[in-house]
Amino acid sequence: MVLLIQYTLIFASVLAMVALGGCFSEHSGVINLGLEGVMVMGALGGALCMKALSASTLPRITFVTLIILAAGLVGVLYSALLGVACINFRADQTLVGTALNIMAPAVATVIVKAINMSENPDNVSATVIYGPARKELVQRFYGFQFNWFMLLAVIAIILNRKKNPEIKLRLLQTRPDFHLQGEICKISIPSIVMASIGSITTYIMDVILFGFSSTAVAVYGAYFKLQSFVFMPVFGLNNGMVPIVAFNYGAQKPERIHNTFRIAMTYAASI
Repeated sequence: MVLLIQYTLIFASVLAMVALGGCFSEHSGVINLGLEGVMVMGALGGALCMKALSASTLPRITFVTLIILAAGLVGVLYSALLGVACINFRADQTLVGTALNIMAPAVATVIVKAINMSENPDNVSATVIYGPARKELVQRFYGFQFNWFMLLAVIAIILNRKKNPEIKLRLLQTRPDFHLQGEICKISIPSIVMASIGSITTYIMDVILFGFSSTAVAVYGAYFKLQSFVFMPVFGLNNGMVPIVAFNYGAQKPERIHNTFRIAMTYAASI
């Protein structure tokens, strides 16, 4: 339970900073759906900087500052793609943001695998190994682990209250809306079931096929990979369609929603 709480706080601190960045973007009239991609690339920059400095003897505050600056710089450079595409090439903000979200994990995976394989040809993992450098970011307090990003999240929230009075967080006045929670569950629970049914089906099939031979399991795994490769463009269409439908639903433009459904279903059926 303690481990669950401390990791929830660690990840929530990063998400809080990203959410505040999204609030500022929306306040300026920019629809920045690429925040997830920016977060991935920023994490990649910070992890690579930590890996490069893992053998250094820098003071802790200097070490942490350099990692934060590296992560912020990479995130800013990646987010600049949204500005270039929307301002110089007149691209749609929603489509560009969705493309950045889809592209970021792939780019990060390719970069990390290339670095790992250059150090060890047998290492094809997509994990950045930075050894004992992680200890510089973690502080222990009465059995809990905290990192420096949590302090930054608190500072960001305080600055948001001072510099951006239009967006106010009143946690003491927050009350649960059970009707709204029920409406959210009506949408989220079927999505959770749909997302997990593939893994459940694969597990059951592996259990059944393993009763025959390990070769049958290997053949089914190869078939499933090929099937996933064929359906990957369809999944991409679905991911790109969801934010378009959501924004047009909020803007009360049903014609665009119907056109989006029609175009997406046409392309999915063609594939």
